[in-house]
Amino acid sequence: MEKKGFINVDELMPQITVEQAVNFYGVPLPDLKKIGTETRTACFLNCGKKTPTGDRALAIQADHPAKQWHCHHYGCGKGGNLVSLCDLMKEGASAGGKPRGDRFKDIAKDLLAMVRSEERRVGKEGRSRW
Repeated sequence: MEKKGFINVDELMPQITVEQAVNFYGVPLPDLKKIGTETRTACFLNCGKKTPTGDRALAIQADHPAKQWHCHHYGCGKGGNLVSLCDLMKEGASAGGKPRGDRFKDIAKDLLAMVRSEERRVGKEGRSRW
Protein backbone atom coordinates (compact mmCIF):
# COMPACT_ATOMS: atom_id res chain seq x y z
CA MET A 1 0.00 0.00 0.00
CA GLU A 2 1.21 3.46 -0.85
CA LYS A 3 1.52 6.06 1.89
CA LYS A 4 -0.71 9.13 1.87
CA GLY A 5 0.95 11.86 -0.18
CA PHE A 6 3.24 9.38 -1.99
CA ILE A 7 4.38 10.65 -5.38
CA ASN A 8 5.84 8.04 -7.74
CA VAL A 9 8.70 9.93 -9.40
CA ASP A 10 9.54 6.89 -11.57
CA GLU A 11 6.17 7.32 -13.29
CA LEU A 12 6.55 11.09 -13.64
CA MET A 13 10.10 11.31 -15.06
CA PRO A 14 9.25 9.83 -18.51
CA GLN A 15 6.51 12.45 -18.92
CA ILE A 16 8.82 15.44 -18.44
CA THR A 17 11.37 16.87 -20.86
CA VAL A 18 14.63 18.41 -19.73
CA GLU A 19 13.45 21.68 -21.27
CA GLN A 20 10.28 21.60 -19.12
CA ALA A 21 12.35 21.15 -15.96
CA VAL A 22 14.77 23.92 -16.90
CA ASN A 23 11.90 26.30 -17.67
CA PHE A 24 10.12 25.35 -14.44
CA TYR A 25 13.12 26.45 -12.37
CA GLY A 26 13.81 29.51 -14.53
CA VAL A 27 17.35 28.45 -15.39
CA PRO A 28 18.86 29.85 -18.63
CA LEU A 29 19.45 26.94 -21.00
CA PRO A 30 22.60 27.09 -23.14
CA ASP A 31 22.58 25.88 -26.74
CA LEU A 32 21.79 22.17 -27.06
CA LYS A 33 23.67 19.92 -29.46
CA LYS A 34 22.25 16.54 -30.44
CA ILE A 35 25.11 14.03 -30.82
CA GLY A 36 23.86 10.52 -31.50
CA THR A 37 21.52 9.59 -28.66
CA GLU A 38 22.91 12.29 -26.36
CA THR A 39 22.11 15.94 -25.97
CA ARG A 40 25.27 17.90 -25.14
CA THR A 41 25.44 21.37 -23.64
CA ALA A 42 27.49 23.61 -21.38
CA CYS A 43 26.75 22.87 -17.73
CA PHE A 44 23.85 24.98 -16.44
CA LEU A 45 23.66 23.31 -13.02
CA ASN A 46 24.30 24.91 -9.64
CA CYS A 47 26.94 22.31 -8.81
CA GLY A 48 29.70 24.44 -7.33
CA LYS A 49 31.78 24.87 -10.50
CA LYS A 50 34.07 27.88 -10.37
CA THR A 51 34.39 28.53 -14.11
CA PRO A 52 32.17 28.04 -17.16
CA THR A 53 32.35 24.64 -18.82
CA GLY A 54 32.84 23.71 -22.44
CA ASP A 55 29.78 23.67 -24.67
CA ARG A 56 29.56 19.85 -24.58
CA ALA A 57 30.39 19.13 -20.93
CA LEU A 58 26.94 17.96 -19.91
CA ALA A 59 25.70 14.79 -21.63
CA ILE A 60 21.98 14.11 -21.22
CA GLN A 61 20.14 11.03 -22.44
CA ALA A 62 16.98 13.04 -23.19
CA ASP A 63 15.15 10.02 -24.64
CA HIS A 64 15.84 7.85 -21.58
CA PRO A 65 12.77 7.61 -19.30
CA ALA A 66 14.78 8.87 -16.29
CA LYS A 67 16.73 11.49 -18.31
CA GLN A 68 20.10 10.10 -17.25
CA TRP A 69 22.99 12.56 -17.43
CA HIS A 70 26.72 12.85 -16.78
CA CYS A 71 29.02 15.86 -16.54
CA HIS A 72 32.33 15.50 -18.39
CA HIS A 73 33.77 18.78 -17.08
CA TYR A 74 37.29 18.21 -15.75
CA GLY A 75 37.13 17.28 -12.07
CA CYS A 76 33.34 17.01 -11.88
CA GLY A 77 32.01 13.62 -12.93
CA LYS A 78 28.57 14.18 -11.37
CA GLY A 79 25.66 12.34 -12.90
CA GLY A 80 22.23 11.00 -12.21
CA ASN A 81 18.68 11.32 -13.43
CA LEU A 82 15.99 13.99 -13.69
CA VAL A 83 15.60 14.14 -9.89
CA SER A 84 19.29 14.97 -9.46
CA LEU A 85 19.11 17.55 -12.28
CA CYS A 86 16.20 19.20 -10.45
CA ASP A 87 18.15 19.16 -7.18
CA LEU A 88 20.98 21.07 -8.87
CA MET A 89 18.59 23.61 -10.45
CA LYS A 90 16.14 24.18 -7.57
CA GLU A 91 16.74 27.20 -5.34
CA GLY A 92 18.09 26.59 -1.88
CA ALA A 93 20.87 24.33 -0.67
CA SER A 94 21.17 21.34 -2.97
CA ALA A 95 22.02 17.85 -1.82
CA GLY A 96 24.75 17.59 -4.45
CA GLY A 97 22.38 15.81 -6.84
CA LYS A 98 21.28 13.24 -4.26
CA PRO A 99 18.23 14.74 -2.53
CA ARG A 100 16.80 13.02 0.54
CA GLY A 101 13.96 13.71 2.97
CA ASP A 102 12.15 17.02 2.58
CA ARG A 103 14.31 18.09 -0.37
CA PHE A 104 13.32 14.92 -2.27
CA LYS A 105 9.65 15.42 -1.37
CA ASP A 106 9.78 19.02 -2.62
CA ILE A 107 11.32 17.89 -5.92
CA ALA A 108 8.69 15.15 -6.25
CA LYS A 109 6.01 17.86 -5.86
CA ASP A 110 7.80 19.94 -8.50
CA LEU A 111 7.79 16.99 -10.92
CA LEU A 112 4.07 16.49 -10.34
CA ALA A 113 3.49 20.20 -11.03
CA MET A 114 5.52 19.92 -14.25
CA VAL A 115 3.37 17.00 -15.45
CA ARG A 116 0.25 19.00 -14.61
CA SER A 117 1.72 22.02 -16.46
CA GLU A 118 1.54 24.16 -13.35
CA GLU A 119 3.81 27.14 -12.92
CA ARG A 120 6.14 27.36 -9.98
CA ARG A 121 4.93 29.77 -7.32
CA VAL A 122 7.45 31.46 -5.11
CA GLY A 123 6.57 32.95 -1.72
CA LYS A 124 8.01 36.01 -0.01
CA GLU A 125 10.82 33.93 1.46
CA GLY A 126 11.92 32.85 -2.04
CA ARG A 127 10.72 29.30 -1.39
CA SER A 128 8.25 27.36 -3.51
CA ARG A 129 4.69 27.15 -2.18
CA TRP A 130 1.98 24.66 -3.16
